[in-house]
Amino acid sequence: MDYRMHEGTYERFLVMVKWGTISVAILMVILYFLIIA
Repeated sequence: MDYRMHEGTYERFLVMVKWGTISVAILMVILYFLIIA
């Protein structure tokens, strides 16, 4: 098993999870204001 490749894959996974969570949070705020306003 290539440990360096494993670390790189895990880093990309963490970045995608972070930005995915931020995107969903922003989307929820936008939808909240579209529905309530």
